[in-house]
Amino acid sequence: PSIYQLDSMYKHKQLIGNFSDGCDNSNFGECSYWSSTEISNEFAWNDYFVTGGWWDNYGKTGLARVRAIRAF
Repeated sequence: PSIYQLDSMYKHKQLIGNFSDGCDNSNFGECSYWSSTEISNEFAWNDYFVTGGWWDNYGKTGLARVRAIRAF
């Protein structure tokens, strides 16, 4: 999903369901999701689903989850 679609997914995560839980700062990669919105060749936006905060400095080689989206 794009950065805007992923933000909407975060805002409705209780309704959508099946997102990671038990998340805290010790397991960032299990609790954050990639967006398809790139910043550069090395970086893309990443949403931390504990707080809904966005990361723009998390390299594309970092571990994070991906959530597919069909339509919004």
